[in-house]
Amino acid sequence: MNDAASAILSSPRYKRITDSIRSFPENSDLYRQRGTLLLQDRQYELARLDHQKAWELKGDETTGLDYATSLLLASDTPAAVKLLQECRNRFTTYSEFSRRLSELYTEGGDWDKARKEYESVLRRDSLDFMAWYELGQLSLRMRDTATA
Repeated sequence: MNDAASAILSSPRYKRITDSIRSFPENSDLYRQRGTLLLQDRQYELARLDHQKAWELKGDETTGLDYATSLLLASDTPAAVKLLQECRNRFTTYSEFSRRLSELYTEGGDWDKARKEYESVLRRDSLDFMAWYELGQLSLRMRDTATA
């Protein structure tokens, strides 16, 4: 860790949680909490490191979403897409990963992949209003008014 990162993590805002992490280095929730604080303060790279550590310690759905968010804010979209794909395959009943992938694919102009992700969500839950809405919005972007 460089001097700038050490200075941030030892500042009053982070000192208590950093001390707790030193005392309990296997507690993933502490890394997630500090990572969330770091995101609020726009310390994206430090937040990414904390969320990565939390993911390594406890790879659950919430930690995966936090880590993906950190990756995106740290401008590592390819790693975020890879993580979201891994999470989608690992947590098959949790549709938020497919939804986030769809958003990224849409932003990147890969509309066919985005459509497939939304359709995947709807196959699992045909009453998912947000998936229907987003699929309609995507169809409009694609100028597919019949589907929209």
